[in-house]
Amino acid sequence: MKRQGLYDPAYEHDACGVAFVARLDRVARHDVITRALDALERLEHRGAAGADESTGDGAGILLQLPHAFLDAQVDVSLEPGSYGVAVCFLPQDATRRHALEELLTDTVEAEGQHVLALSLDGVGE
Repeated sequence: MKRQGLYDPAYEHDACGVAFVARLDRVARHDVITRALDALERLEHRGAAGADESTGDGAGILLQLPHAFLDAQVDVSLEPGSYGVAVCFLPQDATRRHALEELLTDTVEAEGQHVLALSLDGVGE
């Protein structure tokens, strides 16, 4: 293709790798996770692969939320499909941690959402 309007072939490049693993019958099974992790390991190019060998490239898998488990961990009633979960690694220092929790809460509320629980420390230990 020739350069035309906003298109410039000099900007063409390979897209990052993507894999998709799912069960059509919607039955939750561990083999889906095993296959997804296998697919992730086999993706040669997935964005930042190898950019930072000490922390990884941020690639991962998207999972269905374990609703029954999460509902049992918080003091509010959760409605399936009506909430999201954010995983944040916060500082151990209480002052800095509190400041970041406030920032997260303010940001979520600025987007018209509500924070239902801030911490599930120790879950899964």
